[in-house]
Amino acid sequence: MAWQKVNRGSFWIPEQVGESIEGKVVAFGEIDTQYGKLPVLDIETKTGVMGVSLSAGLIGQVNGFEAGDPIRIEYQGIKKNEKTKRSFKAFDVYRQAAESQVPF
Repeated sequence: MAWQKVNRGSFWIPEQVGESIEGKVVAFGEIDTQYGKLPVLDIETKTGVMGVSLSAGLIGQVNGFEAGDPIRIEYQGIKKNEKTKRSFKAFDVYRQAAESQVPF
């Protein structure tokens, strides 16, 4: 049997408020960076697998997703934590509503 190396696809790096990525969760993983290990979520999109780096805030929002689950992540821009005065990239995360939850 022949084996072929699978490379991680490109990373999704949003720049404008409202940009989004959607598809199905492939896997959670991590990559080594110059600052240490970075958690990553791989999403199968219409154009291929894209990696999403998971900040502390995003990790909490994607908790509970599993491989195969539909997911949509939308960039909300740079926000400021009023308590710490630090800036961070904000995201909204959506899961597909069950048929019984559709409002119409």
